[in-house]
Amino acid sequence: MIEDEFMKEKIIESAVLYVVPLLLTGLVALLGWVGRSLKAKFEADGRLTLLEKLVLKTTGLAEMIVRDVEATTKRSLEEKAKDGLTSEEYKQLRDEAIAKLKASLGERGLAELKSTLGIATDAAMETFIGGAVEKAVTNVSVQKAIKAGPSDSPFAKMPGGLPPA
Repeated sequence: MIEDEFMKEKIIESAVLYVVPLLLTGLVALLGWVGRSLKAKFEADGRLTLLEKLVLKTTGLAEMIVRDVEATTKRSLEEKAKDGLTSEEYKQLRDEAIAKLKASLGERGLAELKSTLGIATDAAMETFIGGAVEKAVTNVSVQKAIKAGPSDSPFAKMPGGLPPA
């Protein structure tokens, strides 16, 4: 009886550790493909609005910054990543990426984004910027997983990217 329960736990643990991330990877890849297809359609129609341009620029910048943060912190985190990063270490990476994204957008870019999206508070803007970073983390992880199998990225150690702040 105890052996059966142990096996059930191991099967569930294996499913959570291996199957769920693969399903999420496939879903994110599919969503990315749909997004790129829609972007191509809108560009072909010449109908990219200011909002679409701002969101595309923000997500593109976020992806570049996530790659930069990963590249600059990878060496220092490799040993920690072997044992798994703590929530505090993930939060540190997330905060660094958010700060760099805000700096890249600049005051004018943030103000334009805020007014175009109709964001009234700084907390809501922080949520949007954090979401862009987390989407970029997922995109980077998916791209790496597709290219080279299991990712060694510190960002990709957690299914779905970084934990919530």
